[in-house]
Amino acid sequence: MIQFNYNPLKAKAALLLISSRLRGEGIEAGFHKVFKILYGAERSHLVDWGRPIVSDSFIRMKNGPVPSSIYDTAKEVKLTRDNAKHSAVGFRVDGGYRIIPVSEPDTDQLSPSDIGYIETSIEENKHLSHDELTRKYHGLAWKNTLANTGISWELIAKEGGASSEALQHIAENSHAEHLYQCC
Repeated sequence: MIQFNYNPLKAKAALLLISSRLRGEGIEAGFHKVFKILYGAERSHLVDWGRPIVSDSFIRMKNGPVPSSIYDTAKEVKLTRDNAKHSAVGFRVDGGYRIIPVSEPDTDQLSPSDIGYIETSIEENKHLSHDELTRKYHGLAWKNTLANTGISWELIAKEGGASSEALQHIAENSHAEHLYQCC
């Protein structure tokens, strides 16, 4: 059995890939947009491949699912002016909650399918407003989870249209301990 364990190196690579692509197109890479793009990629990859990309725990928050460890790291980075910390995590955060990459994403940490699903989610979501993203990701998984608690991978997969066989596989593999550290 393969369990879904949070992978901080993949999280860093995914976060930098999303924020770099958005910024390269002149789109603000705010927490909300980046987190919803990651959620969309994770959900689709989970449904199609039976595993998420970075396996961070998504928490039900007011404006939709939020990757817990990545969010904690981003909040911590926002509060520091320490360039060494920015270099270590690969980004800094400005006063508007925008993620500014300070290094290139290490795409060797991501599989070709990981990258493809992230890029697809970027394309699908990059021009959506805050309200549109919030509505889009207030789906089955979000609605069936208590506020400020973790959303199960099974609900995320069900929301994404996973088959009963895929849901069984996900249920058997998704109960790993999550390491709450990022980047």
